[in-house]
Amino acid sequence: MRSRRIGWLAWSLWGLTMALEITAIWLWLGNRSRGGGYVAPQVFIVPGFATVGAVIAARRANTVGWLFLGLGFVAALQAFSMAYGAKDRLSGPGALPAISVIGPLEGWLWPLNYTLFFLIMLLFPDGRLEPSRG
Repeated sequence: MRSRRIGWLAWSLWGLTMALEITAIWLWLGNRSRGGGYVAPQVFIVPGFATVGAVIAARRANTVGWLFLGLGFVAALQAFSMAYGAKDRLSGPGALPAISVIGPLEGWLWPLNYTLFFLIMLLFPDGRLEPSRG
């Protein structure tokens, strides 16, 4: 029963990550049509990392899977906060609800985003898709 809950949690986090990703892209497209905003490069890594992480975490409850899933979630949240902040700046300050909460996430999440990416790269030092043994 425990593995079923872990699988449910992993796929729920994946669904939330993909919802944030789609919303970030939608906001970015809206910002671009108004003459502002740029796409965060994180949007390109989110689907791959989050999906691989969810598959690994759901089946094995493996730490590597949770790192991949965490990186996907943090990158999607950062992309969303960047697009949301740009939309607020284009619409006029304070035009969107909760900007005082979501706006600062843009600056706070990038160190966590790159730290998770660096930790994952440390797991695969020689470029092969199997963790190093020592």
